[in-house]
Amino acid sequence: MDIVKEIKKLHKDIVVELQKDFLLVEHPKYKFDLEFDLEDGDNETLLKIVKETLECEYVFGKSFLNEDCFEIVVNLTYAKNLFPEENIDIDLAEDIKDKCIYEIGEISPMFAQFLKGTIKYDHFDVDYYYSLKIHNLQSVFILTDKEEIKQAYNEALDIITFDLHRKYDLKLNIVDFGNTEEHDIDFYEEPQLDTIEDTSVTLDIYDSDLVSYYNRASNMTDSEFKYLAYFQVLECIFDEVYKEETIQDVRGILQSSNFSNRSNEDISNIIKIVERYKQEKNDRSKTGLVLDKYFKGDLRKEAYNLVNKDIFDLLIQMKQIKDTSDMNDLNKLATVIYDFRNECTHSNRSYPIKNSTVSSNANLLDYILLIQKVAERIILNYKV
Repeated sequence: MDIVKEIKKLHKDIVVELQKDFLLVEHPKYKFDLEFDLEDGDNETLLKIVKETLECEYVFGKSFLNEDCFEIVVNLTYAKNLFPEENIDIDLAEDIKDKCIYEIGEISPMFAQFLKGTIKYDHFDVDYYYSLKIHNLQSVFILTDKEEIKQAYNEALDIITFDLHRKYDLKLNIVDFGNTEEHDIDFYEEPQLDTIEDTSVTLDIYDSDLVSYYNRASNMTDSEFKYLAYFQVLECIFDEVYKEETIQDVRGILQSSNFSNRSNEDISNIIKIVERYKQEKNDRSKTGLVLDKYFKGDLRKEAYNLVNKDIFDLLIQMKQIKDTSDMNDLNKLATVIYDFRNECTHSNRSYPIKNSTVSSNANLLDYILLIQKVAERIILNYKV
């Protein structure tokens, strides 16, 4: 087999150059040289490798799809840290053949070739970055439509980002060289991280809108706006929870033996109840409804206290409650987070800002951590 001749058949604009120990193939679209080691196999194997490489889907400076492995450039940092880590090591710890699973580590050699060949920034080096790889998503979830595949990878990225932040206090940042002129990064050493054991990916486990709000908030710098961004997780389902509660009340009345659908008075009473609910249920009361449904849920007292121990300890530290028994009534928590939400948005007679600015509030970071933890509980308990 004439390997050069066969490769040229793959694309009319392809340029091939055979060297002593390797083969140079100029990518017909991106116009850079891909290098293939002649020791990788016989000509038939080498032709297959070249063909698969040219068929890979590359998004300039950002991501790479090689068959059923999606790879995207990331920085992985501590949530409270502005600097990337040099020695992050999240390993695959199990057989991945029949599972959708992810790993974070060095950029793959093939993806690295594409980045080196297309990114022309001064001092650019792929060794400064990591990549997130998602394996087997298309085969495990039986996806064939291009739009479905794209949506599924975006959803998987959101889920992984959310889980890494809430479980390990790690913040995953997507790096897109295609939209930025330069990326200057400072590095410093941190202790080696432990291996993250569970790297499996399950789609539709969390509500995509709630996770999106959470991830956007996590990527913000600490300020009153970050608090408000986390609070949006609750606000996103305000009307939904209120509507569901109203439906339950109306259904209960309709099923009552005291109700007659032939009685104008009975029907009028239902209308009055719904209208009164609509007037009474402001954002403060809706905050309480969301907490009652998706913060506490159906947990018994002992499990409820154990699951939310970190939140209760924080509230005690903030001197918002005396002990965990105060959290038997979620109106207390609703008041704490909603009052501070109002401090962040405006000052009025009911909720004056006691400091010159909210940012100077000594408890700002505690409030941000509190609403972050509450948002996590809402997302975990919300049924998709």
